[in-house]
Amino acid sequence: MVLSRQHIKTILLVLVTCYYFPQQLNRFNKKGERTGKWITYSDSAKTKKIFEGKYKRGNTVGHCYYYTMDGILERKEVPRMKKIKTTFYYPKGITRCRGNAKVENLPNKIHYYFYGRWKYYDTNGVIQKYIFFEKGSEVKTVYKNRKDKTSDSLVDELNKIADEFMKKNSGLIDSINSNYTQLATSEIYRTKLNNRDSASFLKIENYLTRYGYPTKQLAKESINTPFFILSYGSLKLRDKYSETLIKAANKGDLSWETLSFFIDKLEIAKTGKQIYGTQSYMDKEKRWQFYPIIEPESLDKRREKIGLKALNQN
Repeated sequence: MVLSRQHIKTILLVLVTCYYFPQQLNRFNKKGERTGKWITYSDSAKTKKIFEGKYKRGNTVGHCYYYTMDGILERKEVPRMKKIKTTFYYPKGITRCRGNAKVENLPNKIHYYFYGRWKYYDTNGVIQKYIFFEKGSEVKTVYKNRKDKTSDSLVDELNKIADEFMKKNSGLIDSINSNYTQLATSEIYRTKLNNRDSASFLKIENYLTRYGYPTKQLAKESINTPFFILSYGSLKLRDKYSETLIKAANKGDLSWETLSFFIDKLEIAKTGKQIYGTQSYMDKEKRWQFYPIIEPESLDKRREKIGLKALNQN
């Protein structure tokens, strides 16, 4: 096909315009609807995206990317006629699940929901199961491996315990966390929490009695749930399960760095001294001081053994 001079001029004009006059972001049309390319950020420095995509007459078109508040890709949506082809991702960008979604504009709300068959993958990209939805409600699950069904039920149990724990105790949890350097004060709030919600701790104890501390393969992203809840438990409860948590850390199912904080707080409450040197406080002169340390001459060796830097290197 031979192009006319007019066609060539038009093509060159488009290329020059795109090169010298890049597309303006975040525009509205005359009706006040979003149009063209949009990129929005969660921070004023514009380093963490929360959305990137295109609009036409106020509706998204083409590939649209949604991010967490930390700028990590969460999902991709591609509108196709009346459906939205959707992919969710693990934090490292590996596909978590994919399927179709829809949006319905109802009189009193906008209804976004999954429908049809969704594929769910593990972190190696292998399909684990198919979940079938009808207007957002799960109607059937088909597992590639029967063992995964057991794994899912245990994870669901952990998630349910965690959700109930947070709903009941969010205020006291904030008080404990905000007094992290005032260990005596945080222990007072722990006592209040335990008196209010002994049921959650009992459920975690029953879980650990039946299954032991869960492995990463079993619990996936819920691996830290037992540790999280135990860390707000009474002194007696934390002491009871400290060896269980140490064994889990030695197997790689818990972070030793995180566990060292747990152990030091526990030891200070029991003996007044810490093991790994993670706990400090502000004295009357507004200076930071370490709580007393057991055998301080071998502190750096203990820290090195669990992957912490020597204190004089921090």
